[in-house]
Amino acid sequence: MSGRVMNFGRDKVGRATIIVRTRLHKPGEYDMDTMIRFGVFMIHKTIRLTEQYGHKQFVALLDRQGMTKANQDLRFMTSFI
Repeated sequence: MSGRVMNFGRDKVGRATIIVRTRLHKPGEYDMDTMIRFGVFMIHKTIRLTEQYGHKQFVALLDRQGMTKANQDLRFMTSFI
């Protein structure tokens, strides 16, 4: 899952930033439980960074550049949300 979801420092205000690069996702590559656990782990990590930086908000960027229908995973999105 390397490079698909990552923390990327801070924004101009100092809030933690998490970036999701959807074009790198390959549906079915990992089982659903593993993906959900990883997603929760990354959000928890971002919340900890946010608190370390002294903020109560973080920035989430969804990079959809280069995404195609082959990268869409509605089953994961409905399960995760």
